[in-house]
Amino acid sequence: MIFFTQKNNKVDRIKDMATHPGEGWSEAPDDWGGYHGLDLEWLDKDYRLIPEHELIKQGKRKDNRGKWYHKDKIGETKLIQDLDVEAGEDYTKEAPLENEPFQNFDRKKNKWVVDEKKKERAEKEAELAKIQSEIDDAERRLIRSMRAEKAGRTTERDDEEFNKWDSLIEEELRPQYNKVEDELKKLKSA
Repeated sequence: MIFFTQKNNKVDRIKDMATHPGEGWSEAPDDWGGYHGLDLEWLDKDYRLIPEHELIKQGKRKDNRGKWYHKDKIGETKLIQDLDVEAGEDYTKEAPLENEPFQNFDRKKNKWVVDEKKKERAEKEAELAKIQSEIDDAERRLIRSMRAEKAGRTTERDDEEFNKWDSLIEEELRPQYNKVEDELKKLKSA
């Protein structure tokens, strides 16, 4: 037979004996499954352990099992495998948005949101870099014509190539670059 004592509404000492050990000891069923520190409210009137799903339904235990995501450090997760374990204020069950680098967790709305300002600024910076790359490429193509002119051996084709790339840079790419640069400055100052 199994006997146990109670202390602070929890199982304290446990003995397996043939006879009752005396005052302060309660008898438990043979298939009890109890352990030191077990909360007595997890036992029914016959001292049998109530199934976990029933304890959760009754609100006597918390089920936070599963994957939790850090609200501030995207990519950091915590795996909780036991009942009654708290994830902490900085974690949420909601997974971050997929393939969205410009997100953060809005604690007031309690959900992941896209930081539209940051996203728009990054898109403008990428657009600016792309235009600058096109300008750099066009300037590299001008070099042959400029070298030919400096050496005094320009051909009609050299003049056509120079005018083509110079026009592209000055009439199309630079104004485009300046426009996007101004838009980016406005975004950064807002």
